[in-house]
Amino acid sequence: MGEDRISRQAHITIDDHTFALSPDQDLDELKEQIEAAADKGGRFVRFGTADGAEVSSFLSARRLVTIAVGEPTHASDAGETPYPGDPDLFDFTDLNG
Repeated sequence: MGEDRISRQAHITIDDHTFALSPDQDLDELKEQIEAAADKGGRFVRFGTADGAEVSSFLSARRLVTIAVGEPTHASDAGETPYPGDPDLFDFTDLNG
């Protein structure tokens, strides 16, 4: 039996850089890795992006890290942006069309 699933898009922002996370990314595990990196004075944390890239970022208590999870949006949702992060990372030209 198939199951219809609407996934919510998660993003991670590290300082001023935002990445759309892979739908397979375990957010609880990623948060634990980030906390451990900060507790240990810093270390590399790996995560996958929605476009299939693997990112390794050195994280410490001095880095600002935010994880946001939002509802998926569609081009028909005119006037709404898919993520309230850096608009330069997305192409919004088709949202009002």
